[in-house]
Amino acid sequence: MVFDSTRFDLQPYAGLDLDRSVRLTYSSWEDAEWQSLLVQRFEHDPVVEELTLPAAADLHLGSVSKW
Repeated sequence: MVFDSTRFDLQPYAGLDLDRSVRLTYSSWEDAEWQSLLVQRFEHDPVVEELTLPAAADLHLGSVSKW
């Protein structure tokens, strides 16, 4: 689900099956070759029974939009 990098602690996501309902559609590190800022876009299923996300040590800003 999240961008796979040794620069981020992804351990909190271990064991979570987010691939069923969340898809990464854009990563600025891969698509724009940025290294100082990571921007990601995800597509989420419109309805899920439950979606558990872990606490994160990094700053996350989120924006929700319906296209």
